[in-house]
Amino acid sequence: HYAIPHATSAYLAKKALHGKVKIVTTLHGTDVYLLGLNPSYKAIVEFSMENSDSLIAVSEFLKKETLEKFSITRPIAVIPNFVNPEKYKRTGRGKEKIICHISNFRPLKRVADVVQIFGMIVKERDCRLYLVGEGPTKHPAQKLVEKLGLEEKVYFRGNVGDVSRILGKSNLFLLPSQQESFGLAALEAMSSEVPVVATRVGGLPEVIRHGKDGYLAKVGDLDTMAEYCLKILTNESLAKKMGREARMRVLEK
Repeated sequence: HYAIPHATSAYLAKKALHGKVKIVTTLHGTDVYLLGLNPSYKAIVEFSMENSDSLIAVSEFLKKETLEKFSITRPIAVIPNFVNPEKYKRTGRGKEKIICHISNFRPLKRVADVVQIFGMIVKERDCRLYLVGEGPTKHPAQKLVEKLGLEEKVYFRGNVGDVSRILGKSNLFLLPSQQESFGLAALEAMSSEVPVVATRVGGLPEVIRHGKDGYLAKVGDLDTMAEYCLKILTNESLAKKMGREARMRVLEK
């Protein structure tokens, strides 16, 4: 998993074993459009991919990005991420609506957008926001929550060992990312019958069908995302239908 450092280490191990092992490298995203494009790493990333016996990308988007940005001749197979539907499924949900966001709180995840969108939603519909994860933008997000006076409605849960429990009782998953090579968190939510409102970037359109099991919007279009969220939160029959469609999507994939 990941072209750097794991594929590089695997190549060295293969040489030490005189080529008696095969290297299968799975590209996840940051190894391609973050580390891979750094001038300090690009050559070794390209070398590691080209010298793998098999290359896998988690989405068609990531395959396309890799072929455009690197000079490799090795064919790339697309094998999407998957989740265990027996683990991620709907559980009991209370009367108060819960919006959930799970990420590593990197700038690309745009957690501030999550908070701002929630600020718009809570003016129209009583609900709570669970922010799950840790990362560099957590503190700024906490400051924004205080600035908007949302402290009693926003819960920073930190790193959670089993996010399925939170997803199982959530009503909506919000993912306003700048970039997503696939969107595994969205897939976990969908398996839990949770409609997803996300950005139309990267591999997300390969996972979420706009208007059927979730909604997609442009990056930074907070008003539209808030509108989509309210559409789901205020229409119980629509929310249930989208939730069922989302889980079926996971089972079919």
